[in-house]
Amino acid sequence: MDGERPHWPALAWLVFAAFAVHNLEEALSFPGYAARMAGRVPVLPPAWAFQALVAVVTVAGLLLVVVGVRSGRPACRRCWPG
Repeated sequence: MDGERPHWPALAWLVFAAFAVHNLEEALSFPGYAARMAGRVPVLPPAWAFQALVAVVTVAGLLLVVVGVRSGRPACRRCWPG
């Protein structure tokens, strides 16, 4: 990249997109997983509770990306000094 620093806001959005897709997959597959694990795992939350928590974590990640991008600088100073 000839000394240019990476365009980190685009990278932040790309990482968030992968995070959100992963969380969606987890939320959608949890009911089947819980059914298979019934009786093997002592405590499993109800599917709606797990899915709600995944949604909260995803929104928290979104807020972190928005704050980072709007501030104009990455949180990791060692990653992209300047």
